[in-house]
Amino acid sequence: EYHEAYPIGREAGQNDVLAIAVDSSDCVWAGAKAGLFRLDSDKKQWIELMGETDAGPVYDIVADRAGTVWIGAWNGLYRSTPNGLQKLKQIDCPIAALCVIENEVIGFGGSGLWYVTNDTCTYKQMPYSKQFRAALADKSGGLWIATGMGLYHHTDSGYKLYQTESELLGLDLQDIAYTRDGSLWIGGLGGITVYKDDKRIHSITAADGLPSISIQCVEQGPDGEMWV
Repeated sequence: EYHEAYPIGREAGQNDVLAIAVDSSDCVWAGAKAGLFRLDSDKKQWIELMGETDAGPVYDIVADRAGTVWIGAWNGLYRSTPNGLQKLKQIDCPIAALCVIENEVIGFGGSGLWYVTNDTCTYKQMPYSKQFRAALADKSGGLWIATGMGLYHHTDSGYKLYQTESELLGLDLQDIAYTRDGSLWIGGLGGITVYKDDKRIHSITAADGLPSISIQCVEQGPDGEMWV
């Protein structure tokens, strides 16, 4: 095994990466405190994609089925086009998390949810914590939303908030991901809380060999292995 470094830039904020994604062309997109950058699959030099006016923290990046890359940033929502980045003019608040459901992109920011379909943006205000961290679609068209104040399950009939000690290891959540068997891993301060069919079934902490109780990201790999 070997390590090959790809530093983004010389400024500290350029290398302070908050989000990362790989598109359908194997290009790597990195959102940092100092803006958005892309590393093409056959290159070693990062391309800076935001101008000086827009360069600022990028909180989340996702790629949809059509190959469009969506970027949640300090000043709104962007998407990739053949002519470069396009900022959605209807959204003027920070977008902290993104979720793709079929042909719709949902941005989490301000005091609610932004639904984006084609060029139409619809806003829905919700009584949720404004500390959005991550979101994931469930199997019934609902959403799991990880925040700095607990876990929300958003459905057509309303929402349920998980906050108690019996429900979560801690309130300060950072990321969520499904395992191959459909279990939901919820990572945050304290470790990983595991849910199955809306019920807590297990926890993974330092006592189980977890090397840190401060979890920043969880993700399922292509082979089903979980990365933390």
